[in-house]
Amino acid sequence: MREYSEQMKKMLHKQYDAFADNVISKVSPQQNARVLEIGPGPGWGGISLLRKRPDLSLVGVEASPDMVEVATENARREGLESRARFLVEAGESMASIPDGQYDLVISRESLHHWADPKGVFKSISRVLKRDGRVCIYDHRRDLGLLGRLVVAVLGTLRAGKMAGHWKRSIAASYTSEEVRGMLDALGFDDWTVETDLMNLVVYRSYRASPKQVDISCCLPLTSTLSPKGRGNSSFSERQARYERISSGSPPVSDTREV
Repeated sequence: MREYSEQMKKMLHKQYDAFADNVISKVSPQQNARVLEIGPGPGWGGISLLRKRPDLSLVGVEASPDMVEVATENARREGLESRARFLVEAGESMASIPDGQYDLVISRESLHHWADPKGVFKSISRVLKRDGRVCIYDHRRDLGLLGRLVVAVLGTLRAGKMAGHWKRSIAASYTSEEVRGMLDALGFDDWTVETDLMNLVVYRSYRASPKQVDISCCLPLTSTLSPKGRGNSSFSERQARYERISSGSPPVSDTREV
């Protein structure tokens, strides 16, 4: 297990750093946030995040006792033992974790391993604080042409001896529509699903109350796979909403995403 951990660090250190950067840019963890990581494996993803944000603390829940031992040792070697600890725990229940404990839940390339993804999503919602954030990255099965070419042509160069494992993980992963369907079935309308070239991204970011919305709310938003197919507000609607808020008038009820 130690050999596997070192191999992953050597091969994927840039991807671990990119994951940490993406978490920070995607959901902007609040100062001194308590972070829960699901399926940390050897721990390098969470460790990268802690390096970049010295104010954060992290608990990782991992089903494999051997991985927990390795991740704990890795955190100690990196001088992060006071800010990171790892527990043997199933993501589906997280029975040892009380409700409303965490500011942020993260996961990297673990979703396709979850036996009951909807159960894990429910557990995440339970352990999050009311304004808690989520950032989950995984492979996507619905790769486009360029993504499939990356796997077919560059797989061995990119993943080396792990190329076979990488391809199997992609085959076992979900499409954006499948994950959106799970979230809609749970009523998680404020969770967003996006894709990039190789990845599926599930996140819940901080949403300001109406009085905190500034002029930036009037700018058109980038299109994503919005919850239940709802579209974004038009520019004129968003401008009118901002003017109402600025004047102190009560906001008009609007169930669409801001």
